Amino acid sequence: MSLKTAYFLVSVLSQVFVAQGQAFFSTNGPCTITSGGLCFSDGAGDYGNQERCSITVLQSTTLRVESFDTEIRFDYLTVDGTRYDGTTGPSNVPVTAGSSISWRSNVRNVASGFTICAQTAAPTQSSAPSVAPTSAAPTPVGPWSEPFDLVITHPAADSTFMTGQAVIVQWV
Repeated sequence: MSLKTAYFLVSVLSQVFVAQGQAFFSTNGPCTITSGGLCFSDGAGDYGNQERCSITVLQSTTLRVESFDTEIRFDYLTVDGTRYDGTTGPSNVPVTAGSSISWRSNVRNVASGFTICAQTAAPTQSSAPSVAPTSAAPTPVGPWSEPFDLVITHPAADSTFMTGQAVIVQWV
């Protein structure tokens, strides 16, 4: 087995490093996926009566509620057996890859619904590991073909990369 290394300089353009095809969620039913797979919702506008959908978690994450407004007691989202309704959504709830989230509404009264996303950390100076620059990174050379997708995750789960931080990517 040969080990190949390429060097990249991280440019933080947003808080999210989600490569094409690497969505956090998929749905079955009227729910929709937004933000390139980072979020799911009941759809645009008020949700309808008697809606049912299931959301599959594709990558383990913690849920972040963008908006949540359902009919109390009767229209609810279920995450790992816990029901969420009214204006209290599953904020800061961890979910694992392969788990299922379900949505259901009853036959009367609708509301604006929900948008829930995978939680990502905002870059901060204190969250980055220290990297002492030793020399300029070489021009990347590697076994890829253009175009390619690359997902870079920080070794510390609750940290993010900083602009200008060197990252080593290894192909095995």
